[in-house]
Amino acid sequence: MKRHFTQSERLNTIALVSDISGCGYHLATMLGLLPAQVINVYLGSTLRSMHDVLHESHVTGYIVFAFQILIGITLMVWVVQKARKELTIAIMQAELGRETISTSSSSSIS
Repeated sequence: MKRHFTQSERLNTIALVSDISGCGYHLATMLGLLPAQVINVYLGSTLRSMHDVLHESHVTGYIVFAFQILIGITLMVWVVQKARKELTIAIMQAELGRETISTSSSSSIS
């Protein structure tokens, strides 16, 4: 049975086999997580409580609420897609580098 690795397991593996320093790893992790955290803070600070939405008789309250949810979901999907694309590129580059190393070492053995 083939084991599927989670995204965080892949990132940790890449960081482990690369020559990145611990400080660089933590800084890159912080910067990578920053966009999602900014979106969460934005939603948390602007999203109105359900009590305000449900007790408001105006339709605009529901429209604004739905629009905020739509913006939040759209931004989160966009961030995740960008992260997956960058992770795939990094994994492919790491695999190509590994294949190049194994090909050059096997040719030097013969």
